[in-house]
Amino acid sequence: MRMYLVSTLLVALFSTVFESSIDRAFTAAKMNDWPGAASALDEAFTQDPQTFDANNLHYLRGRIAENQNEWLRAREEFNKIPADNPLYSLAVWHALRASVQIHDEASAAQLLGALPREFPAELKMRIAREAGQPLAVKIYEDLSTREARLEQAKLQNDIRSMRDLLRENKDDDVALEAARLFAPRVLTSLDEIDVAQVFAAHRQFEQALPLYEKAAADPAHAADARYETGRVYFQLQDYRSAIAVYRAIAKDFEGTDWQKDAEYQIALSYWRMADYHNSETAFLDYIRKYGPAGNKEAAIRNLVDVYRVLGENRKGVETIDRALMTRLSPVTRQVFLFTKAKILYSEKRYAAASAIFQQLGQMKLRSAAGAATSEEVQYFRALSQSKLGNKAAAEAIWRKLALDEFSYYGQRAAEKLGRTQSGRLALSSTAACLPAESLTVAVEADLANLRHPVRSEISRSDVVSELVFLRLWDEAAFWMERPGGARIPPRPAAEIAYLAGRYHRSIFYADRLPKTESTLPLL
Repeated sequence: MRMYLVSTLLVALFSTVFESSIDRAFTAAKMNDWPGAASALDEAFTQDPQTFDANNLHYLRGRIAENQNEWLRAREEFNKIPADNPLYSLAVWHALRASVQIHDEASAAQLLGALPREFPAELKMRIAREAGQPLAVKIYEDLSTREARLEQAKLQNDIRSMRDLLRENKDDDVALEAARLFAPRVLTSLDEIDVAQVFAAHRQFEQALPLYEKAAADPAHAADARYETGRVYFQLQDYRSAIAVYRAIAKDFEGTDWQKDAEYQIALSYWRMADYHNSETAFLDYIRKYGPAGNKEAAIRNLVDVYRVLGENRKGVETIDRALMTRLSPVTRQVFLFTKAKILYSEKRYAAASAIFQQLGQMKLRSAAGAATSEEVQYFRALSQSKLGNKAAAEAIWRKLALDEFSYYGQRAAEKLGRTQSGRLALSSTAACLPAESLTVAVEADLANLRHPVRSEISRSDVVSELVFLRLWDEAAFWMERPGGARIPPRPAAEIAYLAGRYHRSIFYADRLPKTESTLPLL
């Protein structure tokens, strides 16, 4: 009996000492004290190698060695993760990276072959960027992403592939880099337009302009290139130059869609110049000349805005009324009704304005630029009722809006009701201003229930659970979003992403939670 008690006490003592060592390692790693973390983990391994293995601490030791640029030690630790371990493929990737860093090409090639085919392309790309050309090309050849194709084209000086990439998609970063590489080597006016379109899509207008101007010398592409030149001047806010370009297009391509589109852009350019009278004239001419064959609805909307800026509300309402008697898209009809109601409200014609707001409130409002939301319509309806002396009706609407205390019109409605910021919101704002260190401690404490206890033998688990236990938040945040990964509820997912510094993803998850004091700091 005495021997049993002694052995039990010794096990408890060693367990306490072991857990104290790994706690020191976690604390040191959190403070970026890599030598301290490495020392504490080495002590823990000496104290209990079996428990060290069972809790995947070799993986953590490898990560710490990486941060110390001790690549041989890192590879040694990662190679200790067995093939049946959930962290095996990750350990292979880290060992591969270590082999690349120490220029062990044979080992790197072998480890690359051990990676699962479905292993994330972005992680393979990271290896390729750090590796020498032979291994990098092999990685790029096995990937089909645009990023991989671009990197391969750069390594092989493949101009044709660069051109294909920017023609396939002009909006992403791959297209922009391909355009910059291809621009000095353009061969035709069509190439010039393609590259210029990429620059314009990324708001690199100064780089797009000379390419469009050069392409305009080719009669086969003159109209397109000249029109886009006008658009570039417009985006650069050089409206006089834009108007000059569009006038020349309208003259040189009379009777074509180029003339029609150019004349619409002339009206818009006057509007942006704040030359409202010339803008009015240009829009009226455009509407009379082209009618439904042109961009009539947009032209009328812009014309109404011109009248509102000029203070000519009567002309604005008359223009809207004429438009409402014609066939309009549902969105444009709703925009015109809302605009008319606001004009009437500004003229203190509250009864007429309220009737239109009520009409809009009964419609299914469409989402579009310039269109009103249901909350906006109800708020202005309440304002109209209040001005008419119907306080009870107005307050009923405001009370309903104020239920959503975090929305813009919810807060405006609360102000109208004489309410101050709610206690919950005020406390949340205070919490949101906590020092970053205090907030990190609170978030880590909240995640404690996701971390498994120190175990004495290996058990079935998943990648994310193991990474959370090891407090490797960067990898946990990445792998929890991989297909087939562990399903993490939104709150801990937001917290893991926050600790990983992936704040955009933290907001993504936190925004799907009830906005309470404990989640607002993540927003």
